[in-house]
Amino acid sequence: MDVKEAIESSIRLWECKHDLREIHFKAEIASSLVKVRGNFSEIEEVLFNLLDNAADAIKMKEEAYKFGNLPKPAEYEKGSIWLKVENSELNGKPHVLIAVRENGIGMDEETQKRIFVPFFTMKATAIKGTGLGLYIIRRMVDAHQGRIKVESEYGKGTTFHIYLPAAEGG
Repeated sequence: MDVKEAIESSIRLWECKHDLREIHFKAEIASSLVKVRGNFSEIEEVLFNLLDNAADAIKMKEEAYKFGNLPKPAEYEKGSIWLKVENSELNGKPHVLIAVRENGIGMDEETQKRIFVPFFTMKATAIKGTGLGLYIIRRMVDAHQGRIKVESEYGKGTTFHIYLPAAEGG
């Protein structure tokens, strides 16, 4: 399948849900990506949920500033989400790399260890979140024989890297 189509569809759906006057969003998608073997709607859902989580992390950081749980820096930085999609390699084999980076609340090391556990959430569950989103994302990535990695720092933001293997013949 052409992963670019699934990504562009996810972005359009996500943009309908969010006010982009409040969030700076930038997408860099390589013009030519290798084909991957996969399910269009699952890849679409993975990216939509990662973008949605990124927007939530930005809101959580704003709330932490508001309630004094996180010191607001002298130079305020607007909430931003960056999406980068490119051909890459993992373990010497061709992959498509989907990277979603945001400057939201971020996570400490203990939280990072638990994010893929079912029903674990950082969100107030009465308002939003069941703790299944990242668990399901990981299951979908695993089903595509891909890999997901996370880098995060509390107060600074998070980056998710998803590697999807190229279909034979790419």
